Amino acid sequence: MLATVEVLRHRKIHAPYTLVSAEVNGGAGSGPEASFAATTFEVLEGSREYPLRVSEVVARLERDYRPRVEPLPQPTRVKMERAKKEAMTELGKTGTRGRVERSESTCTYVTWMPETKRLQVEFRTRVAVGEFFKGKGIEAKRPGPDPSRPATSDAGFRYGIEYGVELGVVYEVGKEGVTVSSRLIEPQPFVLRIGPPGGASSGIAPPPPSATPGNPLEDPEPCRTPPTS
Repeated sequence: MLATVEVLRHRKIHAPYTLVSAEVNGGAGSGPEASFAATTFEVLEGSREYPLRVSEVVARLERDYRPRVEPLPQPTRVKMERAKKEAMTELGKTGTRGRVERSESTCTYVTWMPETKRLQVEFRTRVAVGEFFKGKGIEAKRPGPDPSRPATSDAGFRYGIEYGVELGVVYEVGKEGVTVSSRLIEPQPFVLRIGPPGGASSGIAPPPPSATPGNPLEDPEPCRTPPTS
């Protein structure tokens, strides 16, 4: 089945996160791909064996998480300054200034750990500052505008340098819904260089989510932060 919102609603799955038991491919299992064919779902949460409600747990942990990263702790600010210094040194070589952009995003990764029967919830916050330019690279000269083509305002490709830090917290919650442990993720600074047209990009990207046993998110999809209630 294709797990659309409508299909899940018919199976009494309404919340952004729900603990379920899934039969895969009629019991035959799946291949090495990241996706699988689920033939049946059974909601487990809210039962005598699994009393927790996953969406409620995630919402509660998010409220606990925010004060731990906002504002940025002092050690994290120090690492942010180091990344800024490296980026500014690189920009100083060009002698030009671009458009400064600031961004902050948080990703939520939720994984059921079957060996320990615990819920792992990981929050990752990425704070970034970048200075960007627009360019078209080397273009062939033309005798003049082509009257048969509509005029465009294409400013070219976006390139520049971005620096920042990524930090987070990993929680583990028992099947009763009680937090068992939490640990800070060591803040990781980064500097990313997005090359101009015809140039190469370089830099070290932030690391992926924690690769713990039973965690299928070692190569996660793009960041998504589902709504919580």
